[in-house]
Amino acid sequence: MQITATDVPGAAHFYSETLELPVELDGDRASVHIGDSTLTMLPGHAYHGAHHIAFTIPAGSLAAAKEWLSQRVTLQTDGQWHDEFDCAPNWQARSIYFTGPDNAVLELIERNTLDNRIDHPFGVDDIRHLSEVGFGVSDVLETQRLMHDKLGLPPFGEPSPGFGPVGDHDGLFILVPSDITWRPENRIPPPAAPTVVTADVPTALEIGEFYLIRPLGA
Repeated sequence: MQITATDVPGAAHFYSETLELPVELDGDRASVHIGDSTLTMLPGHAYHGAHHIAFTIPAGSLAAAKEWLSQRVTLQTDGQWHDEFDCAPNWQARSIYFTGPDNAVLELIERNTLDNRIDHPFGVDDIRHLSEVGFGVSDVLETQRLMHDKLGLPPFGEPSPGFGPVGDHDGLFILVPSDITWRPENRIPPPAAPTVVTADVPTALEIGEFYLIRPLGA
């Protein structure tokens, strides 16, 4: 996944020093390695809104992950001091949220359908991979249809004009209207900034400033 950052060195410092993830600097870009996923940041201008990116953690590890993360950042709340959140029943998942560079709404999510439980104390190596990428669209249901028809990606759960996940438990694109705000703080809308995701899909697809492309050689 590739995004822009207004301060690439500062963003790299957050991921490497605060979260202790491996970060590779190459000229003016920084690549954060999250298990078998990579988040690459290139320099760019300030933009309206903020990215929403979730990372998968092992099933059953949310309490331990919360303790680990709380030593490094301030967790986001819903304004009523709740800092742990249940997803819809079919997700079988729970989440915690925190703020990243450029006000990104970052999330650690345990998906309890996945066979990835651990029997050791939670650590940075247990942040497994990118789990969700959120972006705003003008028509959620039409975009879901397009991603299904062009890419074979199914809606995740019952389609809704206000919230349209696409994919499965291993990875989701979160489609929302461009004028909503990200939970749990509900203060920042989706980003008006280029987002490029490289995935195993049959063809490239462009939706506004969101670009889904195939890996080289695929």
